[in-house]
Amino acid sequence: MTLATIVRSRALILAVQVLACGLITALGAAAIAPAPQEPVASAPEDIGELKARAEQGDPEAQYRLGVYCLTGINREVPRDYEDAARWFRLSAAQGHAGGQFGLGSMYENGWGLARDHREAANWYRLAAEQGHARAQYFLGGAYSLGQGVRQSHEEAARWYRLAAEQGHVNAQYSVGMRLAGSSKPEDLRESARWVRLAAERGHVHAQVRLGYVYW
Repeated sequence: MTLATIVRSRALILAVQVLACGLITALGAAAIAPAPQEPVASAPEDIGELKARAEQGDPEAQYRLGVYCLTGINREVPRDYEDAARWFRLSAAQGHAGGQFGLGSMYENGWGLARDHREAANWYRLAAEQGHARAQYFLGGAYSLGQGVRQSHEEAARWYRLAAEQGHVNAQYSVGMRLAGSSKPEDLRESARWVRLAAERGHVHAQVRLGYVYW
């Protein structure tokens, strides 16, 4: 087998991975709301007990109840954006990073609240400063686009990198692509490293980019 054939075979494998990931993503989007959220334990919860804890002021319970109200993934809790925003706010007010991120998401998307990019960025920042990877990624996006904050590509790059270092796959791809335009060999090597990390974790666009490189 020639070197060219081997390289093309590698590109074909990557292309198949892209198609597979796209199908899985589409099926997942049909099953649940496309809302950014922290994972919730798959084991069944006693919703009555969870609500009791939330009403008593437990910020983790408030946050988890907010996620259930946002997504409707627990059949005992109907999807209700206004309730989700209420529980996230109660949790966020106590400094819970997940609640702060959830409330930021509600403001960014206008779910149960009037859309407000400035409020979204403020809540993302509070969570990001506590090390919340998704909040760091979304705050990076806010700086990249100038939504709710003064546009700053330097700040965007800083928050993307913090999220990437925690394993956030979209942030890893973003860091890689931001470095791809550099003329410095060390930046290009680092760019390739981040894109590969994202591709190996199933990031479709990263896989496509690697496919072009191998082809």
